Amino acid sequence: MNLRWFFSGVVRQATDMRKHVQKLLNAQRDILSPQAVSAAEAALKEINAAIDGGAENAALALEYMLAKHPDIAASPRGHARMLGQIAFARSALGERGVAVRYATKGALRWPISPYPYIAFVHAATRIHPQHLLRAARLFRRGMA
Repeated sequence: MNLRWFFSGVVRQATDMRKHVQKLLNAQRDILSPQAVSAAEAALKEINAAIDGGAENAALALEYMLAKHPDIAASPRGHARMLGQIAFARSALGERGVAVRYATKGALRWPISPYPYIAFVHAATRIHPQHLLRAARLFRRGMA
């Protein structure tokens, strides 16, 4: 699962480049020496680890921003949005209990905010996060 792909153009570009390198490696595997193949595969594993660590980073960054800037909590609408985004990231990490708590706080703070409800849907159904984010974008409600 990779939420940063939706939030960052750099991550999208890195993902595309990783796919390109993998295709080149697969096409040239018979020409390359075994040491070169293993070095390229190790580099691809490092890139995958760097790209895939996004949901945890997003959740931590949003929680930090919420703690550092208490004026966000002064706005019910903004606070509910942040809580919903944190809940979605936590749910994507598999932390359903924490996600439901954040989503409940967000829904109580601003009941018409869609972000907590998106997190509720993910926590309850475990639909792939990319599908939910795509559906949210159809209604002009991105999670970034």
